[in-house]
Amino acid sequence: MADMMIKDLILPSLHWNTDLINVLFDGEWARKICAMPICVSTSNDYVFWKHTPSRIYSVKSGYAICLSTHLSRYSTPKDLNRINYPVKAFCKRKLWHLPGPQVWKILLWKIITDSLSVGAEFARRNIVMDQMCPLCCVPDSIETLDHLFRDCVLVKRLWACSSLGISTNFTDCICLRDWIINWILFFDSKENSSSSIILFLSMVWSIWRVRNEVIFSGKTFSVDYFYNLQACVAKAALEAEEFATSKASRLGQSSFNPLDTIRSDIRNHFPFFMVGEKGACKCFRAKVDASWVDFSRASLGWVVYSPEGVRYCTFARSFVAESAIQAEAMGIRDLITWALGHNILYLDISSDCLQLLLQLAGVELPHHLTKGLLQDIEHFFTFFHCLCFTFLPRHLNMVAHNLARAELGL
Repeated sequence: MADMMIKDLILPSLHWNTDLINVLFDGEWARKICAMPICVSTSNDYVFWKHTPSRIYSVKSGYAICLSTHLSRYSTPKDLNRINYPVKAFCKRKLWHLPGPQVWKILLWKIITDSLSVGAEFARRNIVMDQMCPLCCVPDSIETLDHLFRDCVLVKRLWACSSLGISTNFTDCICLRDWIINWILFFDSKENSSSSIILFLSMVWSIWRVRNEVIFSGKTFSVDYFYNLQACVAKAALEAEEFATSKASRLGQSSFNPLDTIRSDIRNHFPFFMVGEKGACKCFRAKVDASWVDFSRASLGWVVYSPEGVRYCTFARSFVAESAIQAEAMGIRDLITWALGHNILYLDISSDCLQLLLQLAGVELPHHLTKGLLQDIEHFFTFFHCLCFTFLPRHLNMVAHNLARAELGL
């Protein structure tokens, strides 16, 4: 029996020799052998690679198999048989096309490819570092990606109390990678998907940023600070997405010409426009600029020249603004109110913020952060005999620019 081969169990008619099989094997094994189909082809056997359409092995396909195994080392065998969306396809078709800043997508890519440096990853590379989670500080909590972004007791509360209301209970059977991909695909299938995806990504980004501030800046974790940070970054991303969508939809119209929406009295002087009758002999000239660092630090600066070209006044102050364009609008409004307070009724304002001038001219719709400020500016039009707005490149507006930056200590 030791010298027997499989062909010895097959009859010349290409059927199993059931009598011999039943003698040599137990009943269960005999039934399994007889249930196997017999190949009737006379071709020789050959080795093939099942992971490529050509059935030929390539280094690329081998690397892909090793990478998928590496990505799934935290998953259970059940998870490996149930991947709802292949990682490679998600990164190619979805990840880099998601709304939001590019840095969010890079962070998400690092999470999905398991290449983010956390405590457990340092330990795997034999780097001596504290593996304890810096957020919950539970002695037995090892900072893995799953723990940091989803399973930490504090992070669970953050997800549950967020505007998305995501419950992270009963998620032990799914790895973080699949959990993130499934949520993004779920949001993408709904109406107004961009806002939900931005909120989801802002939560992931805020968790990572707060974690780094706790480790590298020595800050104490605060739920209020986290939600303020998340709300700010999400709001900024939503505004950017709203502006990009609006601009793309308008520019997508083949017949659209920005100059067509400018009032006829300024069309021939774009990007310069004027309200009232210009009196060149007595017009003050002003250059204004703003500097915006984050949601708590902004400043403005301006310099005013007399009709004779002599520097008349310089001014700078710091304040709070939610975006750079809002800071620019506040700078122009403050300059106009200052001019009216000094009885300057002929004023030529130069700014390097073309987007704001386009909104003032009616070329672009005002953003909700600048709408009220632009209404104030337009209200002041009636008090001037002549009010001009001129676009000025940044390199010609360095005096006002440096005034604003110096106010922030930059």
